[in-house]
Order: sequence, then structure tokens, then C-alpha cells
Amino acid sequence: MKKYTFILMTVIFTGFLFHCGTGDKINVTEENISAPGSGTGTAIKGVQEDLNCDKRDNDGATQYIRAARFGKRDQMAKWLALGCDVNAVDNYGWTALTWASSKGFVDASKDIITAGGKIDVPDRNSATPLMYAAGNGHKDIVQLLLAKGANKSLRSKAGYRAADYATNDDIKALVQ
Repeated sequence: MKKYTFILMTVIFTGFLFHCGTGDKINVTEENISAPGSGTGTAIKGVQEDLNCDKRDNDGATQYIRAARFGKRDQMAKWLALGCDVNAVDNYGWTALTWASSKGFVDASKDIITAGGKIDVPDRNSATPLMYAAGNGHKDIVQLLLAKGANKSLRSKAGYRAADYATNDDIKALVQ
């Protein structure tokens, strides 16, 4: 129980709002932890379940991947602090960096790389974050990935390189 008391106190001070698998939310406050008969057991159970970095949704995404998918940098930082794997992959072979790069979240992409995110992890179609960034017109992310050593000569299973996916001439020139 002491282990979770520390976690719950951390939650209070960071204002963490947990999402349960059922879609319910548990907002942990001093009142629902310390007030007798206030559902403390439910709050603790929810915290125990939701602090699991290995918990995955129906697409196989971890909590960290889900945060990156929506560019939620504050949530990403909290999950990393809890020890979540920055290079975990979902059922499609997508990492947090693949999601952030494909959606144009520059700062989230930088955070992932700084935390040790691998640059050229291919998904199940052998497409890389660079290919998705180029294909979605995210020039800033293409430049970031190249500066961090992304391999522009890799090919997807379909035989395409990042240059083949590029949406405009500026990006195509960068990845040629």
C-alpha cells in the first residue's frame, strides 16, 4: 500500500487525470484519497491499473504512444518519468516517433528523440518516420529527422523511398 500512497501523492501534486479502460475518468484528489468511505479503493485500483506502462489499447498502443499520437507533451513526459519505453511499437509497428512525425508534432518529435527514440524504426510495411513526415508535408520534421541521422535511402515494402512520398518539391529536394 505504501508504494501506491507515494504515487497517489505524486498524482495529487501533478494534477494527473487518469483514463480507465472503460472510458471513465478518475480525478485523484486529496478528498477521495483521505476521506473515509469516499471510494478510496476505487481510486487506488484505477491508479494501479493506469500507471502500467505496458497497458495497451485495441491497436496495441501504450499510454506513451497514445500521448504522442495527439502531441500531448505533458502526458508524454509523465509516462517517460514512470519508465515507459520510448521505442515501444503498436500493432502496426508504429512508434511514438512515427505517430508524432506523421501528424506534424515537431516539439513532440524532438522530445521523443531527446528521450532516446530511434529514428529509423520501420513499421510493418517498412515505412519510417521520415517517409511519413515527407508524405504528409511536414518539412520541419523532415529536417529534424535528417539532422538526427535519418536514412533517406531506406525503402518501404512497396519499394518507395522518402523522396517518392514527398508532397512537394522542397521536401523532395531534402530527401533526394
